[in-house]
This record gives sequence, C-alpha cells and structure tokens, in this order.
Amino acid sequence: MRRLVVFSFNVFVVNVLLASAVSESNGTLDYQHGSFDGSEGKGLSGSYAFPFGDQMGFQIEGSYSDISDRDFYGVGGQLFWRDSQTGMMALRAAGMKENDLLDAWTLMAHAEAYAGPWTFGAEAGHAQIDYEGGSLPFIESDPADWHGAVSAGVYPLEDLFVSVAYRNSLANGVTVVEAEFQSPVKGVSLFGNVATGDHDYDHAFGGIRLYFGSSKSLMARHREDHSRNTLNTLRTQVGTYGREYNAAERSFAIENDLPIPSGSYGGVFNTLHDDFRESSTRSDGGGFNENDATQI
Repeated sequence: MRRLVVFSFNVFVVNVLLASAVSESNGTLDYQHGSFDGSEGKGLSGSYAFPFGDQMGFQIEGSYSDISDRDFYGVGGQLFWRDSQTGMMALRAAGMKENDLLDAWTLMAHAEAYAGPWTFGAEAGHAQIDYEGGSLPFIESDPADWHGAVSAGVYPLEDLFVSVAYRNSLANGVTVVEAEFQSPVKGVSLFGNVATGDHDYDHAFGGIRLYFGSSKSLMARHREDHSRNTLNTLRTQVGTYGREYNAAERSFAIENDLPIPSGSYGGVFNTLHDDFRESSTRSDGGGFNENDATQI
C-alpha cells in the first residue's frame, strides 16, 4: 500500500512538472470598436495556440484595423514556456502595415508571474516604424528604439480580469487599463481598454471575444490556453508615435506659417498643401512627394 501511495505521488509530481504550456489547441476571435487617438476605429483580431513540446506553446496571431479610413494589417507569433501555477516566459514578434503610410514591427521578451488571483508582467524589446515618403524636417521618419512595459492584474472573480500597465515604446509612454468579463454564454467574453499617454495620446475601445476550446474559467483560459495578442501592443506603439508625429508636424507648420494639419496615427500633410511640401522636401530627394503624401 505504501509503495502504491509513493508511486501515485510521484506520478502527480511528474504530471505537474510536465504540464503543457497550452492545455490543448485553441483559438480566439475579437471584434472591437471605439476611439483611437480621436479617430473612430474598428477591427478584428485572432489567435491560434497549440502545444509545442513539454511546457512549450506557440501562438499565431493576425489582425485588421480600420482607423481613420486607413487599413492596418498585422501578423505575429510567440513561442513561450508556461506553468499555469507559476508563470510564463515568451519571445514575441509582430509586424503591421498600412500600404500608403507605414511598416511597423516589434520584437520583445515577455514574462509573467502568477500569485493566486494576481498576475504580474514585464517585457522588454525593440520597436521600429518606417514611414512612407522619406525623411522629414520635424521628426524621425524611421524611428527605432527600445520597448518596455510593466503590468499588474487581478481576478476578483475567476471570470473577471482587471489590469493596469505602463508601456514605453519609441520614447513615448502610455498607461493602459483593461478589463475582461467572461459571460455565462460558453466561450463569449466582453472587454474594454482605455489608455492615456504622452502628447495627449488616448484611446478607448471595447468589444466581444470568442474563445474556441474547452469550457473553463477566464483565469484558466489566460493561464492554460492562449496568450495576450502582441498585435494590440504594436498598434498602440504606432498610435503613440503617431501622436508625437502629429504634434511635431503641427509645431513645424505653426513655426513656418504653413497650413495647420490634423489627424491621427502618424498622418502626413494634406496633398493640397503645396507650400508645405515644397518647404519640407530635401534637395537630395527625401521628404514628401505628391505620390507618397497621404491626405489626412
């Protein structure tokens, strides 16, 4: 009998130590709508996660956002180790494109620690944006800098998660507050996200999320199934730098007695502002040209 008890205990320990980072293949699909730096926007995002060896998982991500009549497409992925009782470590990468405006990408290391209902997170990495149209006289048009973030979240209920995070990307800080509630309807949750940052950046949006996989609590989904979609972080990086971009071009216009622009997510001056294009075009051919400039 004693041997049976010892054997059973050893099997239990081994099962805990070798628990998968992803309990089973699963997916998510989100729809969101709201205000992104003063412009109406909506979008879809999704992810598919699956086990990848002992305690390892891999997640594929995709997104589409329509913000201020611009189309942003994104793809991403992450490889991660996770113990549902302890925490996770991940390597995340994502890219985003708007055909007439920019290409953006980010690469980061992410870590989470679990303490009962609490989740603490931190990440560090690289962020970069390349704007169409060449160099500009008022701001770096191909910025590349570090990205860092810290966060804390709690589950007051197993189906309710509330978190706050501070992120700094491309030398722009932003504070983000999020909440998600899993409804009694299987696999359906509602979420909201608000943020405020440097240069008066802000966003506020909400939406519905569908989970595809076994029925379980929201906390279990977050710690046993999928991981946070990296593309939401990348989109905020684009938005916060876009706010700095717009503030800088506005100041430049005022200083040079040019038409004052408006817009969000790093727009460029109205193509009708010939005097601005002429004054901002470098002699070596960089800067704006009529084919690259995008009306905002």
